[in-house]
Amino acid sequence: MPNPQPQIVPRRARHLGSALLGTVWLLFSLHAADALAAGLARTLHRQIVQSLLEQIVLLGLLLLGFTALQRLTDGTGSMRIANALPPRPSAHQEWLRGAALGWGLFLVLALPLMLVGDLHPQLGNTPGSAAQTLVTLLSIAFASLAVEVAFRGFLFQQLRAVFGTSLAVFVLSLLFALINASLPYSTGLSFLTSFLAALFYSLCYLRTHGLWLGWGVRFGWYTTVGVLFGMPLAGYPSFSSIVSTSVSGADWLTGGSYGPSASLLAVPVLLLAMPVLYRITREYAWNYTHAPIEPKGYAVTIAPPAAHTQMESAVGPPPPPPPLVQILPTTPAAASTHAEVEAALRRPQTPPEQP
Repeated sequence: MPNPQPQIVPRRARHLGSALLGTVWLLFSLHAADALAAGLARTLHRQIVQSLLEQIVLLGLLLLGFTALQRLTDGTGSMRIANALPPRPSAHQEWLRGAALGWGLFLVLALPLMLVGDLHPQLGNTPGSAAQTLVTLLSIAFASLAVEVAFRGFLFQQLRAVFGTSLAVFVLSLLFALINASLPYSTGLSFLTSFLAALFYSLCYLRTHGLWLGWGVRFGWYTTVGVLFGMPLAGYPSFSSIVSTSVSGADWLTGGSYGPSASLLAVPVLLLAMPVLYRITREYAWNYTHAPIEPKGYAVTIAPPAAHTQMESAVGPPPPPPPLVQILPTTPAAASTHAEVEAALRRPQTPPEQP
């Protein structure tokens, strides 16, 4: 049997090289999107759309770059498959279920803060314009998808092929936390919650083998925090058209200027959310993470043992079967003791009428 090791090493080397190039492309895309969006916003004299343009450019660069790297690695792969966005009938349902989960996670985190008086939501104090709210929602939609494509799409698949699932999850979660550590008002607690959040979103992918669910969770969280409650998103201020929220108390409890993602309460919320996620994705895990069973086979001819062949030769061929004897029905020669039976036996048979 040939040794498979010479074939495995080049394959792993290709995936490792693709992962390194993908990381460089990710960092380049982050800076390029910022610069291009700022330039376009100045050209258009529309600073309100700068964030939206930045997320659109970032998502486009990631999708195109990762798809090109996938084709260089394996020679095949569409944009959707390379970036873990497979077409499937339940994609819309997964996204909606994820959005509901993200909304619920924030409410679970915010409720204790409201009860102790550290979170003060007020309706209608600082309503934003409809255009500003729409731009914010679109920016969040593109940004949440871009984050998932960056850390659970192409890079994750390449690292899994090199290091396995567990180490790939750890490496990309650490990279995500390190990038978030450079954001405004980040703290050591925000680094921890970013790492745990990355683990949670990795579980979203592993349970569905797609980004639809994780995209929905992130969109639901961002929208609830930034648009509905008007709180900071990872250090960036957001505007609310519905609620204006002020916070008081210690930053380690409320998250301070970084936002609720840096709250200590985010740690148990994320940990408790993992079994909930596992339960609501049972159907998806069954449908999308198990390879379908395909009947396959090939003809196998096995020679009988030598002892069996020798025994058959010694016995010789089996004797021919005895000839078959057909027993036909006849009329008894002796008369029956019953007159009725005797009359029926001796009655001449009439042929059946022809149709």
